[in-house]
Amino acid sequence: MAESQSTPEAPVPHECPFSSWPMYMGRTWDSMVESGENVGFCYNAVLAFFDHFKQDEMYERAKAEDIEDARSFNVDWSFFMTTFGDGIDIVVGLLEMDPSLLTNLLGLALFERLKVRLRREPKQKIHARLFNLPKINSLRSLKSSVVNKFVSIRGTAVRVSNIKPQLSSMRFRCSSCTEEFDESFADGTYKMPEKCQTPRCRSKTFHPDVSQSTTVDIQRIKLQEISEGSQDPGRVPRNVEVELADDLVDSCVPGDLVTCCGIVRMAATVQKRGRGTTASMYVCYIEANSIMSTKKGEENKVDQIQFSHKDLLAINKIFKAPDVFGLLVKSLCPHIFGNHMVKAGLILSLFGGVSRVKGEGQLSTRGDIHILLVGDPGLGKSQLLKAVHAIAPRGVYVVGSYSSSAGLTVSVLRDAVTGDFVLEAGALVLGDQGVCCIDEFDKMKTDHQALLEAMEQQSVSVAKAGIVCSLRSRTCVIAAANPVGGHYDKSKTIAENIKMSGPLLSRFDLVFILLDKPDEQRDTLLSEHLMNFHGSERPSRGLNVSLAETIPTQSHEGDSDLLSRLQKTPARPSAVPPGILRKYIAYAKKYCPPPKLSEGALRVLQSFYIDLREKQSSDDFTPVTTRQLESLVRLAEARARLEMRPTISKQDALDVVAVMKTSLREAFDDDFQLFDFRRTVGASKSKMVKGYISVLSQKSRSTGSTIFNMADLRAYALDAGMEMARFDEILDVICHQGTLLMKGG
Repeated sequence: MAESQSTPEAPVPHECPFSSWPMYMGRTWDSMVESGENVGFCYNAVLAFFDHFKQDEMYERAKAEDIEDARSFNVDWSFFMTTFGDGIDIVVGLLEMDPSLLTNLLGLALFERLKVRLRREPKQKIHARLFNLPKINSLRSLKSSVVNKFVSIRGTAVRVSNIKPQLSSMRFRCSSCTEEFDESFADGTYKMPEKCQTPRCRSKTFHPDVSQSTTVDIQRIKLQEISEGSQDPGRVPRNVEVELADDLVDSCVPGDLVTCCGIVRMAATVQKRGRGTTASMYVCYIEANSIMSTKKGEENKVDQIQFSHKDLLAINKIFKAPDVFGLLVKSLCPHIFGNHMVKAGLILSLFGGVSRVKGEGQLSTRGDIHILLVGDPGLGKSQLLKAVHAIAPRGVYVVGSYSSSAGLTVSVLRDAVTGDFVLEAGALVLGDQGVCCIDEFDKMKTDHQALLEAMEQQSVSVAKAGIVCSLRSRTCVIAAANPVGGHYDKSKTIAENIKMSGPLLSRFDLVFILLDKPDEQRDTLLSEHLMNFHGSERPSRGLNVSLAETIPTQSHEGDSDLLSRLQKTPARPSAVPPGILRKYIAYAKKYCPPPKLSEGALRVLQSFYIDLREKQSSDDFTPVTTRQLESLVRLAEARARLEMRPTISKQDALDVVAVMKTSLREAFDDDFQLFDFRRTVGASKSKMVKGYISVLSQKSRSTGSTIFNMADLRAYALDAGMEMARFDEILDVICHQGTLLMKGG
């Protein structure tokens, strides 16, 4: 592309050569000349911009009709600075001193150039939208020093108002001389003209012509600064109002990640005080010039993270590690001792699977992996959640005891200025394409039902105050809950331990139960690890040796390989810094192609699923659904993406099966080492019922008879150690299930 050459200033003509001059400058050419304004500078700037767009390949390649329909053209500012020519210093200075004038001059040049290409007058005003500024300002830097300056900010849209028309100009007729003239309203505030524009006419009475008025669409959004993990703890997130006009309206929805360029303005607000007195306060807002959102993109929210050369070197070093999976597991919350399989599941959830949307009205599957941690207090569940939130590229952390269903999904509020109802995004919508960590999940009580749609359909539907819409919540939910009564009761089900419904529990891909069991060897290593963390810096003796040899494991065949590998990962160097780990996860999700299942991995996953189906059907269990198979596929995709491989290997599938077995054994195991999926939703006496049925099955096989009298039933129950006070209750349950048929007489 040829660069624009600096040309000597052209003489200023007596008459305006541009028909669109009043539309952009707000005043006529003659009035500006009479007032002594620097018309020559503006005229020569428009000529220079006109020549630049004439040589701009991006502008010339775009269809003129498309630019006219869009009513704007996006100007890449970084590219513009490198191609404009020698006068760029003056242009940069104009952006610093008077950005509104610069955007108007650019828009005027675009309009005139488009008129040449179309060979006619464009139908509407064409705006110049500047984007890709070299510096992005933080929301905390928006203070009085940047008022009337051009800034670029990035944040999450938490509130979006309705679109309303704002008056921009109106035609008035003088009651004395009947002369008609147009009056512009810069800020949309209606105001009667003070004098007639006809010379020698002193009339101050005018009649507005509403039919000749022009309006522009206006929408206000609120942006909240993006959370950066644990930075500035305890500080309220900053937010700022952004005013969108004309073609910028309806560019984002609550939860979108937005990059906005515009001019910082001040608006007066009146605050009432005691006894009718008022105080005038000023608040900053941004008059948007351009806005880029993730409304149409699927992966753009992760793409917002930038990688420096130093970051890429660190990512390459992690990628070349002998055991990447073990290294990342050890890097997640290293001060929490043990729980290797739980950390492995959390790491896989951060990478996530592949979301598949087949089309409008067709089957779609989520790629987010939901995890639930349940267990005794003091085992580090909250610390694990905070660690996940700290390393997630995009994450939200909430506490269930202080959250409501509207706070998690979306709320409808009344705008204080306009009085209209507006949508304000909740935690799941703000965490779109990220992670939402919910602590104290059991304290939410009746608010669990609000998560059913968000966790499976990945959307939140709203029907409140006349607003009916659906917002995206493609969020990975990681929750931690304490059991009722303080400690986990194994005689009860998970649903009864945390007071949660079965449909919600079935949406979690992995459910880990953390129990505080006394164990001398493990307690010794744990106490030494804790003392070293709080006390001296000497290396832990227990952590320098192979943990597989010192900690007794209860692993079963099939998952011992993964558990032993995780335990044998060297302790030093073991912890990747959270900032680098966050960049590694973002890099893998951005650049790793969707992994595909290999034949070996497909057979492993399919065989494990069929074994579960056969086991549950032979023992009259509640059917295992395809949700377990889909969970296995998502976990396998995350396992391959973790090492940035395009194919899921057989070893990946075996590792995923090991993690799933750990979750199933902890959550759904009974005394007979069988997976009983009814334990998530059944009664607390299910173990007694199942055990008694097993006793009756053994007696039937030994005697060769399937008929029992009441005395035999009581004797068998007494021999099995059942509480005879509950015998009738257990017998009624078995008869109700159809396992025993009661004969009359």
